[in-house]
Amino acid sequence: MRTKGGLWIAVFFLIIGLYGLIQSLTFGYWEAVALPAAVSGVMVLMATVEIGKELYSSGKGETTSGELKLRRDKREEIDFRRLGLVVGWVAAFMLCIYLFGFRISVPLYAFAYLKWRGRHWLIAAVFALVMLGFIYGAFEFGLKVSLFQGIVFGAR
Repeated sequence: MRTKGGLWIAVFFLIIGLYGLIQSLTFGYWEAVALPAAVSGVMVLMATVEIGKELYSSGKGETTSGELKLRRDKREEIDFRRLGLVVGWVAAFMLCIYLFGFRISVPLYAFAYLKWRGRHWLIAAVFALVMLGFIYGAFEFGLKVSLFQGIVFGAR
């Protein structure tokens, strides 16, 4: 059985996620444990699913080398375009958080992304307001943690 590069990447993320999960459990109080444990747990779950998919797909029949080369070339072309879009959206989100803070950036990002994906403006606006309510309710009201306000609004 020949392993693919995607399997090794998934194993790498599984190790990183397990390390983060173990380290987060050593923190002194639950407020510090909650976010890193949740993110690490999701990372472990996603990496485990990806490893399962890679192992399951590696047992299927092989294609000819010509077909495989055509598929690989097309996939690489699409993947670079998608990678550029993902990196661009994440960079824009981080810049928006740095400038305007979480309370403005999260709903703005959700609205912009949904509109870019062709959703109706009302659905995008309602989802953005739900996201604003969620981050406010979870962090500021529930955990009593003040979120970063952005340099535009005086955060240092």
